[in-house]
Amino acid sequence: GICYTIWSIRSWCASFPLVGTSIPDLATVGSVLRDLRLARGLSQEQLALRAVPVTQTTISQVERGIGNPSFETLRRWLAVLE
Repeated sequence: GICYTIWSIRSWCASFPLVGTSIPDLATVGSVLRDLRLARGLSQEQLALRAVPVTQTTISQVERGIGNPSFETLRRWLAVLE
């Protein structure tokens, strides 16, 4: 579920840059981030402004599962969305 995926994202961020770590499925991560953003009532533009220097384009790509966010980007997003 969403809680497990958030935990997986946090674990991945916390373990970076340990060898052998990998991000959970990008499409799942993007879907969870989109659900969290919408639950907080934020547009992609609003999230981008709060998670500077992330752009709306990057947020859109990650939410669609075609972007590959860095661990720092994921940390910023989780900080804004929690």
